[in-house]
Amino acid sequence: MNIVVCVKIVVSTEQLTRIEGGTSIDDRGLPHVVNMCDLVALEEALQLKEKAIATRVTTISMGTSSAKDGLYKSLAMGADKAILLCDSAFASSDSYATSVVLARAIESLDFGLVLCGKKSSDTGSGQVAYYLAEMLGVPVISAAVKLQIFPGEKVVVHRKLRAGFRDVLEAPLPAVVSVESGLNEPRYVSLRAISRAKGRDIIEYRAKDLGLSLENVG
Repeated sequence: MNIVVCVKIVVSTEQLTRIEGGTSIDDRGLPHVVNMCDLVALEEALQLKEKAIATRVTTISMGTSSAKDGLYKSLAMGADKAILLCDSAFASSDSYATSVVLARAIESLDFGLVLCGKKSSDTGSGQVAYYLAEMLGVPVISAAVKLQIFPGEKVVVHRKLRAGFRDVLEAPLPAVVSVESGLNEPRYVSLRAISRAKGRDIIEYRAKDLGLSLENVG
């Protein structure tokens, strides 16, 4: 089973940001990192692969060439393949438009499960998982704090409720699942490992490669 992990590259929240014109963040010169919830999703996928529940882990990100560093980190962590969706037409995409692009790329892959973080540290919308599932025509479960995978059959998701209660949901595979930040602790990756990963290829797709028109994106 191939697990696809959506990773978003965000501005490091450890750095002060500047407001441009009072309406947006000017992130020029600021460090970018992989969104923490997405790192947790990747770690979960890698652990499933180590348990022989998954056979491959593919990471996918939409952004500029600056997103490559985050994808190299995913390869250093243990991902088998990394895909970058990079096109000026994708600039300023909202959650829906981003999901259109991601879904078009993911549907061409042989996937059994799509994982992503519950939300990103920049917009915090938490909508991508729902849009992706709708566009891919598969079920979605959000906010996982524990996952159980039955390959080719179903995914069982534990979610935390208030007052210490939990609920348990299941969905047939393939499916989309978003994960909470406390699901696991992402593994440490050395600078040497990241440097070695930079010798590997990142697959790049533009709008025309995905058969997308300007009306669909941006």
